[in-house]
Amino acid sequence: MVIGLNLNVTRRCNLKCKYCGATADCRSSQEENLQDLSTDKVVSILRYAGDAGARVLTLAGGEPFVREDLPEILYAAGDYGYVVGLLTNGTLIDEEAAATLARSGVLYVRVSMESPNEEVYYNGALVS
Repeated sequence: MVIGLNLNVTRRCNLKCKYCGATADCRSSQEENLQDLSTDKVVSILRYAGDAGARVLTLAGGEPFVREDLPEILYAAGDYGYVVGLLTNGTLIDEEAAATLARSGVLYVRVSMESPNEEVYYNGALVS
């Protein structure tokens, strides 16, 4: 049996898509709803879950790439022996982010795209 961990590392996002389950948090004016766990807390969760037998990790959010410490989290996951996947909207993946993904050993990146039609996909969702 393989034990997996799905970890939403943030509720923040650079988009406000109507179809997203995190929409209520993204649109909230209550800043406490959007505060991330510290890097140390996330790494502790990875360590504890790994000690409990978790071997597969999927990082998601919100949008994981809004966290400046995402590379540190990815490297920690690798250090703990996780097979790592990432769920993203893909809009913040640039050359530097792609290089970090490759260096950290992320096995897969799943990009959420609800439509190839720009008018449907962005339908007022693009914020920045």
